[in-house]
Amino acid sequence: MTYIGVTENSAAHVAAEEFSPLSSPSVPDGFSGGHADPVGAVLDADREQALVIGGELLAEHVYPVSDGRLISHSRVAKGWRRLQHAMDSGPERAEGQVDMRLRAVARCVLRRPALIASLSPKGGTGKTTLAMLAAQLISTRLRWPVLVIDTDFTGGTAREHIPADGQTSATLVDALAAIRAGRIRGPADLLRYVCVIPGGAHLLAAPQDPAELRAIDVDAMGELVASLRVLYPVTIMDCAPGIGLRDSAQEFTQQVATDLIAVVLPRRVDAVQARWTLGHLALRYPHVPLTVVVNQMPRRPDEGARCAQRVQVADRTVARVELPYDDTLKRQLDAGVLDIDRVEQRTRIALKVLVASLAQDWV
Repeated sequence: MTYIGVTENSAAHVAAEEFSPLSSPSVPDGFSGGHADPVGAVLDADREQALVIGGELLAEHVYPVSDGRLISHSRVAKGWRRLQHAMDSGPERAEGQVDMRLRAVARCVLRRPALIASLSPKGGTGKTTLAMLAAQLISTRLRWPVLVIDTDFTGGTAREHIPADGQTSATLVDALAAIRAGRIRGPADLLRYVCVIPGGAHLLAAPQDPAELRAIDVDAMGELVASLRVLYPVTIMDCAPGIGLRDSAQEFTQQVATDLIAVVLPRRVDAVQARWTLGHLALRYPHVPLTVVVNQMPRRPDEGARCAQRVQVADRTVARVELPYDDTLKRQLDAGVLDIDRVEQRTRIALKVLVASLAQDWV
């Protein structure tokens, strides 16, 4: 008898008459249904033999896999992997390790929604660029839906970071009107109002009309954020420069944030302002995770850069990431196209470390 899917090696020791899943077990004469159950005993025996054969088939046809590639344990394959590891440079090994961290996080379940506020003590620090690149990484590496909300109502430029074919003229004011009218019942209903960031993340742009800007208050921001958090597990708010002492909408974004990112520059003239901003955030929101990103860090820091690095944030532990100065990223910004895979490797590693450090607290 031939068994479909059973190889000769795996079933050679199983006789045809011993294993026949289609045959009905015979009941001995005179069986009256006492405590013994010969029918169940025969079925259990067949099940055990089926498990044995299935286990052998599984051992024959299933191999260890990593990133979709089979892992061979032959001597040649092991020697080749050791040679490749020895030939990798330090940055390549560092990027490989952080990629492993991201893959480990991506396999986990998101336990809580993340609402990130990207802040800076002044304009021009790169907080918008950082928000867009972080959204790209979260969308492409972690495969989580992510939305960037441009809450810089002093002249936000987040829309300019997106290619023309991914832009839309709608703004968050239009999206809020649709939410109030009951036209947003799911992510698909929001597509006409969002710009598409390369990689699949979405951007809700800030309005430019002064009349629309004046209509955005704390209640409007609260209604918008509460509605969109249901649709996107990860939301990044690109805030206006400063710490919101005179801007109620800006202060609201800090109050509802589950994570704070403060972007500073490594210049002496910015060090005092950076200290004040970081100290204020640490004292005002002591229980919210705070990450300091030193952007455009030179390869050889001068005294001004070292001064900016020595920022003190009260008595709490603060994560810190340094983003190097990157000419490739600067050219991408001038062209209006951001691609995380085409920036310099040092920049890409730092961004991946930032996203991995943030995401490991969400799972």
